[in-house]
Amino acid sequence: MLLIFFLALIWFFWIKRPKKNAYTAGRDNTVATMTGSLVMLSQRMMKDHLMIGAGISPRSASSQRDVSVMLFEQRLARLMEDESSDVIQELLINTLSVWETHRKHIMARPDHNLIGTLIQENDRLLALCDDVARSKADQQGHHGAKMVYLAGRQRMLSQRIARNCIAIYWGYDNQWIHSDLDASIALFDHTLRELMHSRFTTPQLAVSLESAASFWMTSKATFRLFQESANKRKEVPHIHEMTETLLAKLDKITSQYEAVLVGELPPDQS
Repeated sequence: MLLIFFLALIWFFWIKRPKKNAYTAGRDNTVATMTGSLVMLSQRMMKDHLMIGAGISPRSASSQRDVSVMLFEQRLARLMEDESSDVIQELLINTLSVWETHRKHIMARPDHNLIGTLIQENDRLLALCDDVARSKADQQGHHGAKMVYLAGRQRMLSQRIARNCIAIYWGYDNQWIHSDLDASIALFDHTLRELMHSRFTTPQLAVSLESAASFWMTSKATFRLFQESANKRKEVPHIHEMTETLLAKLDKITSQYEAVLVGELPPDQS
C-alpha cells in the first residue's frame, strides 16, 4: 500500500501536474504580442486619421482606423487584467488615461489646424505603450523576448514612417517632422541589422529578414524621394502601399521570433 501511495504522488506531481514553464512561456508570449501590438496600433490609427484628413483613400483609412481603435481598446483592457508588476500596472493606468482622451481626438473629424497637437499627444501614447512593451520583455528575463520586442518595434516604425510622410503631405511640413522621419528610418536600419545578427535568428528567420531587408531598401529610396520631391501627391500612394507590405512582412517575422521564444523553433546554434 505504501508503494502505491508513493507512485500516486509521483503521478500527480510529475505527470498530472501542468507543465508550468511551458504554460507560462506561452501566456507571456501572448502578452508580449499584445504589448507590441499596442505600440504599432498607436501609430497606425494616427496614420489613418491623417489619411482621412488628407483625402487619401478615406473610406479604407476610416475602416482601418476603426479596427485599430477597437483592437487597441480590447488589448489594453486584457493587459490591465493580466498579472503584472506594480511598475507595469502603473504604466498601464497612465496609458489608459492618455488613451481615453486620444481616442476621442482620433475618432473625431480630422482638423488640419490640430495636426501638431494631435501628433504630440500620439507620441505621448506611443512612449507609454513602448515603456509597457519594454518592461514586459524585461520581466520575462529572456534574451529572446528582446528580439520579439525589437521585431514588434519594427512594425511600429513602418507605421510611424507612413504617419510622418502623410503629415508632411497634408501640410505639416517642418524641420521636426523631417528629423523624426530621418530618425525613424535610421532606427529601422539599425534594428534590422541587430535582428539579422542575433543568435535567435533561425535559418527560416534569416530568409524572412533578407526578404524584408530587400524590400526595405526599395522603400527607403522612395521615402527619400518623397522628402525631396516637389510633387508629393505622386509618391504618397506608393508610400502607403509599401508600408502596408512591409508591415505584413514584419508581422511574419515577429511571429517567427515568438515561436523561437516559446521553443517551437530552436535558436541558431552556429
